Amino acid sequence: GIFWIRKRIYSLENLQKVINKRSLIGRMFHYGTVRLEVEPFSTAAIHVDIPYIHDSAQYVDVLRSQMFEYMATDHRSRLTKAQ
Repeated sequence: GIFWIRKRIYSLENLQKVINKRSLIGRMFHYGTVRLEVEPFSTAAIHVDIPYIHDSAQYVDVLRSQMFEYMATDHRSRLTKAQ
């Protein structure tokens, strides 16, 4: 935006789903909407739509692999190293 820019940062540990939504026209021209479902511990699920992404399937694949990699790692070792 020219007048307003909104920036939100969500943790991978709260990310529950990554969805690629594409219409027929979007499939033809390789555009789509990436939808993130974030579930913070204290509130209901939040749906974040990022529209008009070129080659949205690639972004969904990257986000899913990061999400699964995060879930597969042992975060207790990270916490003990920080202390």
